[in-house]
Amino acid sequence: MPELEDLAIGESRAFHLAVLSIDIRGFTDLSMHLNNPRINELARMQALYLSEMSAIIRDHAGVTEKYTGDGVVGLFGTESETTAELHVKNSLHAALTAKYVIKNALNPYLESKNLPTIQCGIGIDYGPVLVERVGLKGGNQFSLAGPTVSLASKMQDHAPPGCIFIGSDVYTRAPKEFQALCTVTKLEWKFTYPVYYLDAAWQE
Repeated sequence: MPELEDLAIGESRAFHLAVLSIDIRGFTDLSMHLNNPRINELARMQALYLSEMSAIIRDHAGVTEKYTGDGVVGLFGTESETTAELHVKNSLHAALTAKYVIKNALNPYLESKNLPTIQCGIGIDYGPVLVERVGLKGGNQFSLAGPTVSLASKMQDHAPPGCIFIGSDVYTRAPKEFQALCTVTKLEWKFTYPVYYLDAAWQE
């Protein structure tokens, strides 16, 4: 992230970022399946998944903002001299790489350990993000706010296993070859914001 250490508790700063939200589908059922005495296996599986997703975000010039249990939120656009189109492209590449790694590396490993495989839903949006310092002195942290963060999370909630949903502000900034693979998707929600299904995967 940009330098934020000078922010006091309760202060905030606004940025324009691409936000990627990814989450395991059916994780609660998975947790019930791997309850005691296999709870340690669940913890190891979750740690492996989170570390892989964070590495993918980092390798595509992003930062992992937070973990939400079985979910990861990545931010793209942390360098002031880069452009919105590059931030969006990096987030799209990260999403495709996450799909590829889950299918071709993570799931085969889980199968080899007699563990359930996983599927994820992904949502990406671009726009203003408010970064706030919250908490108590000596134990504070940064928090994200704004419609971009909320919409990325809600698109991810609606995404079927293995699917990527992107917002209109991502679509308009995406490379043409990505736009050609997108179709408008009608979601059962109250927002009028256009959402697209990105039907793409890295060639194997």
